[in-house]
Amino acid sequence: CSSDLKRSREDGDYLDRDRDRDRHRDRDRSDRHRDRDRGRDGDRDRLNDRSAPPPPPPPPAALLDEPELYAIYRGTVSNVMEFGCFVKLQGFRADKEGLVHVSAIAPGQVRSASEVVKRNDEVWVKVLSLSGKRMSLSMRDVDQKTGADLSPHLSAGMKKRAEEEKAGA
Repeated sequence: CSSDLKRSREDGDYLDRDRDRDRHRDRDRSDRHRDRDRGRDGDRDRLNDRSAPPPPPPPPAALLDEPELYAIYRGTVSNVMEFGCFVKLQGFRADKEGLVHVSAIAPGQVRSASEVVKRNDEVWVKVLSLSGKRMSLSMRDVDQKTGADLSPHLSAGMKKRAEEEKAGA
């Protein structure tokens, strides 16, 4: 009988020990999560506090809405194709992207756009035409080092012709 009592007490001890171990394990886990959410000083991290979302940043005042015809802009090559490259213009509120045809990439003959530009290259482009969302751009008419217009006489003549067409219509 004494051996049965001894065994039941031992089994009870095992059960108590298991329960205590589980309780400590759970406490350790919750402490880990709490510590991860807190900064060095023990306060809750503001980034993890979802009570109030941060206000959106104000839009910069220098951003443009629409590109102007025959204006020169800085851009980034977003995609290079066999027939030309797509350039994303910088400095606009919304994404503005246009095509530089292979014939308008550089003076002289260019067989493939990949010979001259590669993706993520910073380039200067001139807006040649705007029709709806499509935009035709030229790199050949702009000095790629300074961004200077290499054919200002063409721009002036084209602007004059465009204004005459608008007045006549």
